[in-house]
Amino acid sequence: MTDLKRPRSADMIAFGRRLKKLRIKLGMTQSQLAVHLGVSENAIVQYETGRSFPRRPRLLILAKVLEVDLTFLLSGATTGEGQARSDFELAALRLFRLIPHAAQPDMLEAMRLYARAFKSETK
Repeated sequence: MTDLKRPRSADMIAFGRRLKKLRIKLGMTQSQLAVHLGVSENAIVQYETGRSFPRRPRLLILAKVLEVDLTFLLSGATTGEGQARSDFELAALRLFRLIPHAAQPDMLEAMRLYARAFKSETK
């Protein structure tokens, strides 16, 4: 279900469960998520219970707010490098996103250098 057609009922329920799990993992309330999306708290309840499904613009916002890619949000399928595999990776990603965009390449290079140094120490 990676296309944006209206999902079947079972797909909507699975989507709702994924949405709720991701929201809780980020420590976000239904009310907080509703504010991010510009919808009512009841709309979030409807999404999470599989009784309603967000339209494309809200899906894109949801993916960004929940820090996952759209494919994962829609289907639960991971795309490999696009998905954080642990709470540590997710925390690192959140911190990286706080760095001004212009400084991110420098931080990435520093991380590469650190990784190379760590790799050579463990040989």
